[in-house]
Amino acid sequence: MKNSKQYFKNTRSILLLALFALVFITNNTFAQNINNLRFWGSSNGLFNKITHAIVKDKTGYLWLGTQNGLIRFDGRSFVDINEMRPNAELAGSKINCLLIVNDSTLWAGTDNGLFNINLYTFFTYKICLPSYINKCSETFRIESLLKTSNQSILIGSESGLMWLVDKQKYEIIPNPFSNDKLFENVNKFTETDDKMIWFNAGQNKIYSFNLITKKITDKHEYKEDIYCVKYVPKIGLLVNNVDGLYVYDKKNNQLSSTLTKGVKNLYDIVIENENSFWITHFIQGLYLYNNNKLINLSHIFNIVGESNSRVTCIYKDGANIWIGTNYGLIKFTNSPSSISHVLSSETNGKYSSGISARAVCELADKSLLFGTYNGIYKSKPPYKTFSIIIPKEKFKVFPYTFCVEKDIVWIGTEGTGLVKFNPNNNNFEWISKHAKPDVEPRFITAITNDTINKRLLLGTYLGLIIYNKDSNTFSRFSLNTHEKRYDQTTINKILKADSTYWFATNLGLFITNSKLKKLPTPSKIIALNHINISSIYHDTLTNTFWIGTLGKGLWRYDANTNKTTRYNREQGLSNDNIASIIYQSKNSILVGTYNGLCKINPNTGSISNLFTENGLSHNEFNLKAAFKTSEGLIFMGGLNGYNIIDSDIDKYKNLTKSNIYITKLYTLNGSIPTTTYYTANNTTVSLPPNNKAFDLEFGISDYTQTENNIYSYKLIGKDNDWNYIGNRNYLRFSDLAPGKYKLLIKATSASGNWLSTSFTINLIVNGYFYKTWWFILLIFMAILSVIIGFYRFKLNQLKKLANLRLQISSDLHDEVGSILTAVGMQAEMLRTDDKSNNQLAFNKIAETSRKAVSNMRDVVWSIDSRNDKYSDLIDRMHEYIALVIDSDNIDCIFEKTVDNENMQLDLVIRQNLYLIFKESLNNIVKHANATKINIHLKLNNKVLYLSIENNGECTNNMGHGMGIKNMEMRAHKMKAKLTIEKENRYKLTLIKLF
Repeated sequence: MKNSKQYFKNTRSILLLALFALVFITNNTFAQNINNLRFWGSSNGLFNKITHAIVKDKTGYLWLGTQNGLIRFDGRSFVDINEMRPNAELAGSKINCLLIVNDSTLWAGTDNGLFNINLYTFFTYKICLPSYINKCSETFRIESLLKTSNQSILIGSESGLMWLVDKQKYEIIPNPFSNDKLFENVNKFTETDDKMIWFNAGQNKIYSFNLITKKITDKHEYKEDIYCVKYVPKIGLLVNNVDGLYVYDKKNNQLSSTLTKGVKNLYDIVIENENSFWITHFIQGLYLYNNNKLINLSHIFNIVGESNSRVTCIYKDGANIWIGTNYGLIKFTNSPSSISHVLSSETNGKYSSGISARAVCELADKSLLFGTYNGIYKSKPPYKTFSIIIPKEKFKVFPYTFCVEKDIVWIGTEGTGLVKFNPNNNNFEWISKHAKPDVEPRFITAITNDTINKRLLLGTYLGLIIYNKDSNTFSRFSLNTHEKRYDQTTINKILKADSTYWFATNLGLFITNSKLKKLPTPSKIIALNHINISSIYHDTLTNTFWIGTLGKGLWRYDANTNKTTRYNREQGLSNDNIASIIYQSKNSILVGTYNGLCKINPNTGSISNLFTENGLSHNEFNLKAAFKTSEGLIFMGGLNGYNIIDSDIDKYKNLTKSNIYITKLYTLNGSIPTTTYYTANNTTVSLPPNNKAFDLEFGISDYTQTENNIYSYKLIGKDNDWNYIGNRNYLRFSDLAPGKYKLLIKATSASGNWLSTSFTINLIVNGYFYKTWWFILLIFMAILSVIIGFYRFKLNQLKKLANLRLQISSDLHDEVGSILTAVGMQAEMLRTDDKSNNQLAFNKIAETSRKAVSNMRDVVWSIDSRNDKYSDLIDRMHEYIALVIDSDNIDCIFEKTVDNENMQLDLVIRQNLYLIFKESLNNIVKHANATKINIHLKLNNKVLYLSIENNGECTNNMGHGMGIKNMEMRAHKMKAKLTIEKENRYKLTLIKLF
C-alpha cells in the first residue's frame, strides 16, 4: 500500500461495500431500556434471600416479606424487624403478602396468621380473624391482601375463608356456591373499573365479588390450573393459566385466544401502564407485553449466577421493577426509548454490541459524517439510514475529530495522524506521511482551521503542531504552558474566539493572540491552572465561556464582568468529568459527562440530569462526540452510539417525587448505645452530657441510582454554611458542646434537582450540672456568701481584738491597778505612822509591788502569740507551781496527757485556762492548809480537762470573795463547764469539748 489513492481506483467495489454495510436503524415504539440492573443476595447484605412479597411505604422504605421474617430496605442496607423491635412476634415467620394500610400501618399475611406492624414504632401484634367455628382464630395461612378503591380491605386465606374489612369491622364473605360456605385456597385479588373484585381460588376457579352489595356474584371453573387474574385497563381482565395468558370475554363468559403464544406456565402479572404489563415465569422468566408485542427480558436473571433460580414475586415502583427470587432480590429501571438513538445497540430481547461514538460533522448537502470506532458512517436527513463509507477494517482509521473546509474533511485520528478526505469522490489520503519523524502527529485530539494563514492548528498528545497547507509541511510550536515543555502538554480543544485562541490542555487554559503569542490568563480563571481542561465553548451572544474539566466540574466565565460560576456535583451536576458542551438555546446548555447528560439554564442556574432510565442509550459520553446541525438538531455520542436530543428535553425527566428519611439514628451516651430505626422530620433528640457519639444514616426514596444520590448538611449552632458530603449517606458527631442545635439535611437524586424541603432534627445537648447557668449562679452566690462570711469573720476578729484589748485593760486595772492602789495607800500611811513600823511597811510594799509585776507578766504572757502552743501553757503552769508551792512544803503532783504539745491553742482558752488554774492554786495554797495537791491536765483535739484537788480543809475564805466568781466568768468565756467541790476537800474540775 504505497499510495492511499489506490484504495479508490475501483469505485464499483466501494459502492458494493457501502451497500453491503448499509444499516437501517429504526426506533421501535415498544423497545425498552433495561438499565441499573442490580442484585442483592446473601453475599451483599440480604440475609433472608427468599423474598415472597415487596411493598413500599409512604416514607420511602421498601419492605420485603421473606421466608424467615420481615426486612426493611433503604436502597443500601437491610434491617430485620427483630433488630428494630427485639422479640417481635413476627420474627421468623414466612410472609406471603404485604399491604400498606395507611401511613403508619403495614399488614403482613403469614403462614401463621395476619399481623399488624406499626411503621414508626415497629410494634407488631397478631390480628384475630373471625371464623364460622370460633369467634377469633390466629392460625390461618394468609395468601392475599388487597386494598380496594373504597378503602376497604380484602383478605384471602389458604383455608378457604375470605374477609372484608370495612371501618375496622371484619366480615366473613361466604361462598354461595359451596355447602360449607368455604372457598378453596383464595389467591390473587384484582379490581376492575366497575367496582368488581375478581380472584382465583383453588386450582381452576375464578370468582367475582361486588363491592357494593358485598356478595359473590359469579363463579367460573376451567379445566386448566389458574395462577392469577389481573385487570389491565386498556386490555381487560387477564387470566393466567398453565397454557398461557388469556383475556376474559365477559359477554360470552369465556377466555379469548392467548396473548402469549408458545409461552406457558406464567406466574404473576404487574401493570406497567394502561396497555402494557410485566409477566413472570416460575423459572427465570420475565416478559413485557407492550403494544401486542411480547418482549422476552429473561436475560436479566443472568445476574443471579444460578441456573435454577425461581421467581417468587414482582413489584413495580415508578420506573423501578423489583423481582424476588429464591436467591435474592433483583432490581432494574425500565424506560421507553423515547429519545431517538442512532448507531446504538438493539434492546429487543437481548443486548448487542453498541458503537462507541466520536466526532460528527456536517457537509454542504446537510448530510452528516459520524466518526466511530467502527469507522465513519454517513447519513442524510432524517438520519434513518446509515452507510459506512470508511470502515476501520479496510483503512484502519479511528476518527477522533473532524474539521470541514468546503469540499474537504480533515480527520484527526487516533494513531494514524492527519487524514484528508473528499466525501464527493471518496478521495482518501494520509497527510501525516509527509511529516518528519520528530514532528509527525500521530494522535490528533483537536483541529482548528486558520484560513488567513492557510494552516491547520493541530492539538495532539505532544503539544501543538502546525500544518502548512501550501508547503505540505508540519512544524512544532511550543506553548510553554505553565513552564512545562510542549511535549508534556495534551491539547484537548482549540477554540478561536474573535482574535484569540483558547487552548484547553491537560495543564489548564492557555490563551494566545492570532499570532500565537501568549496572553495573560484572566484572574478569575487562574484557578484552572494545572487542571485537565477537556472542552470549551464560547457563547458569542453573551461573551461567556463554558469550560469543562475532568474531575473538577464545569466553569462558566463571563468575560464582560470577569466573574466565574462553578457547577459540580454539589450544585446537582450528575458528574464532575465533562466530555462535551453544546449550546442548545439561550435557556439551555447541554453537557455530556461520564455519567449522564446535564441541562443547565444559564439564566437561573438550575440543573436537570438525564440517564438511561430517561431514554438515553448510554450514561457515559465521549470527548468530541457532541454536534449541533445547521437545523438545530443535537447529537450527543458516547459508548452506545448517538442520542438525538430535541428542544423539549425536560419531557424526558423522571418526575417521581422523592423525600429524605433517616434510616438509623445511633447514640452512645457513656457506655450505653441506643439505636432508633425511625425518626420523623422535625423530631427533637435530647443528648445527655456524656454523649460520646451521635450517628445517623439517611437516604432518598428514589432507588433508581442510590449510589448517585448526593447530600449536604448544616448543623445550625456550629456551621455557617452547608457541608457537601457527596454520596456519603451517614454523619457522625462526637462530644458535642452543650447547647441547642438544628441539623438540616438536604439531598438530590441523580436527576440533579435538590429536593425543595430538607430533613430537620432539633438537637438538644445537655451540659453537666456544674456547667449550667443555675449552678454557676449558685457557685457565684456561694462565693459571695464566703466573701461576706469572711468579711464578717474579720469583723468578728476585730471585735474580738477590741474585746481583748478591753479585757487586757480590765485585767491590768483589776490585777495590777488595785495592787498599785494598795501600794499608794501604804506609802501614805508611812507618812503618818511612827518610824518603828517603817521596816514592816516597806516589806509589805515590796511584796505588793512584786505581786503587781507578777500579775502584769501573767496578763502579758496570756496575750503573747508566741505562747500559743500547748507546751507553752504547760511550761507556764510549771513555773507558777514552783513559784507558789516550793516555799510552803506542799507536795504537788502534775499529771499531763497531751496528744500533741505543738498543737495551737486558742488565745481565749489559753488565757482563761491559765488564770483559772492560777486562781485555784493560789486559793489552795493560802486557805486550804494542804500538804498535797494533785493536778491532772488532759489536752487533745476533742476535749480539754483540768482537775485540781488537795488534801487540806476547805475554809470559809475559799467559798467567798471575787476569786470564785472570776473563775466562773472565765469558764463561761471559754464555753467550758466548771465544777468546784467545797465539801471536806477542795476540788476543781474544768471540762471543754471541742
